[in-house]
Amino acid sequence: MVNGGGIGPADPFQRDGAESLNNATDPAQQAWLAAELTPHPLGTYETPLTLKNKFGNGLPITYISCTDPAYPPLNASKEWARKNNIKMVDLKTGHDAMVTVPDKLTDMLDADSV
Repeated sequence: MVNGGGIGPADPFQRDGAESLNNATDPAQQAWLAAELTPHPLGTYETPLTLKNKFGNGLPITYISCTDPAYPPLNASKEWARKNNIKMVDLKTGHDAMVTVPDKLTDMLDADSV
């Protein structure tokens, strides 16, 4: 835990031989990520989510799953989406798609409301 009650970002790169959480291999992308990563607020894990409206608020819902490499902490979210018949779309990139493949991600978001 870090100051302010957050969980510090893991090293997203393969510096210690562990599997990378993303596929940012470009040094400029890695430098940007390293400078911009911030602690994840702990409260998001401790506070139940209460929705006042139906999930998606009546709009179509799509789960974009970054698959290469997959991000294991999201497995429960993926399973929940499958069980709730949410449209699943795979994107062959790591967890930081907005950095590694921003054009592909933008196209997916723009396409038919995903």
